[in-house]
Amino acid sequence: MSLLKSFDFFQKLSVENITKPTIMGSLLSLSAIGIMLYLLLREIYDFYTPTFIKDTIIYHDEDQDTKIAVNLQMHFYHMPCGLISVDQQDSIGNHRLDISDTLTKTKYSKNSFAIPGKVSSELDDVTKAVEEDEQCRLSGHIDINKVPGNIHISHHAYTQLWDYMKYVKPEKFPLLTFSHKTTGINFGNYKQIKKIFKRFGMDSAHTEFNRHESLPTFLTKSKKNFDYFLKIIPYLFVDEERGTSTLGYQYSLNFREREFNDHSGDMHIIMINYDFSPITMRIVRKMKYYSTFLTHICAIVGGIFVIFSIINRTYLTCFDSKNE
Repeated sequence: MSLLKSFDFFQKLSVENITKPTIMGSLLSLSAIGIMLYLLLREIYDFYTPTFIKDTIIYHDEDQDTKIAVNLQMHFYHMPCGLISVDQQDSIGNHRLDISDTLTKTKYSKNSFAIPGKVSSELDDVTKAVEEDEQCRLSGHIDINKVPGNIHISHHAYTQLWDYMKYVKPEKFPLLTFSHKTTGINFGNYKQIKKIFKRFGMDSAHTEFNRHESLPTFLTKSKKNFDYFLKIIPYLFVDEERGTSTLGYQYSLNFREREFNDHSGDMHIIMINYDFSPITMRIVRKMKYYSTFLTHICAIVGGIFVIFSIINRTYLTCFDSKNE
């Protein structure tokens, strides 16, 4: 009992000005210590746990004239690299034909083994590639302006080769289809965005910026055209602790396939249409200050002590009045 009384922080002051520990005071003290430790641990946990504020804004992009990269990976199962032309155009009149400086075409055999060597668009090489049912892997990036536009994959740069296959080699023409698998689409510097999410403690969220499972695969030997519709949503990541802000780009995706008319004079085409959302999503990592943390600690210690002092004084008053 004397050991329990030694924990009494609210000892009773006797008439002789001598403090006397009580059982009730000790119980209140132990309760105060327990509550105080719990609140202190919660405060420490909250201090070291990042706090995020998410909202939507109309963001004035100071780098509006700076282009962003569309990172693209696609695999074509029944189309040789020598017949694939990747073009890009947008709503302000830019039109680029057969982009090859930032894109890489890799030849694959019909058994999906990489074939070393440079891609050729010479007639004999393309004819041989068609006969051997070569595949093609497209990877790299395309720099686009921050305005609506499209990336179209077709044979526009190789119309003579296409016409040759269609009219001179009609037995080979049916072998050519845009059967394909899209293995990756993302915008901007995805690696940097991934690091930001890791620093923010949101490791899994970055997958929304680089889709894999939701990307389509079209395995068909019939001739089809394909349309992709992408809505690009800017994200502004603000880190108050580091004083940095970074733009990333998430997107929503829809797609469809449509019939191809062999007799209309059209060529195969995969049309990737993109548009930018006017609304920017903002994620702010709030900065935490040690002064605020220390203030909360003092408030917890002082508040608990005052509250339990009042409880103890009330109890002693009631107890003394009953004894009288």
